[in-house]
Amino acid sequence: VTGPRKKLRSIQLSVDEKEKAQSTDLSSGACHYLLSNREITQSYEKALEYFQKGDDNHAQMEINRLLNSNAALSIKQKANVLMTYLAVPGFDTLSFSPDIKDIEKDPELYLDCYVIWNGRVSDVIETENSYEARFLVGYETMKNIDGIVNVKFSSKISIESDKPVRILGKINKEDGKLVLDGLAVYQSVNF
Repeated sequence: VTGPRKKLRSIQLSVDEKEKAQSTDLSSGACHYLLSNREITQSYEKALEYFQKGDDNHAQMEINRLLNSNAALSIKQKANVLMTYLAVPGFDTLSFSPDIKDIEKDPELYLDCYVIWNGRVSDVIETENSYEARFLVGYETMKNIDGIVNVKFSSKISIESDKPVRILGKINKEDGKLVLDGLAVYQSVNF
């Protein structure tokens, strides 16, 4: 992100929200993170701070922490609004790419974050307007596999499965499993 982002005054937490940051009604379902008032307000402030710095993946992680916590509904709504301002990165603008092993430990924290991973594809299924494969993350040198995730592109792309590839994608979940929604591919002819 180039240049400063606008201050989003409409989604700043009010004094009342800071004092009553926890939800009083937890009957709507289990929360993944049980946070104190202070932790909720700190997480929200961190999300805004990361957003202002253009570090949208870290902002998304704080938003996810709040959305999957005992935070008050009004705070979750503001976190959802903040999420709409996050930018889609490119290969040259992504400042932080989470590791697949960290994501596998706590997938809820990383949903909707973007990653750039190197590896190889296998079990390719191509149609006229989609591409799906198993992505062997970290297997570009054919020595170690850091993890395996299904990658899906909603357009026709071309990846040579006998060569290493770099994929930019968005972390998602489908049927309880991690999925990488592919956005862009880089495959060097010199690999």
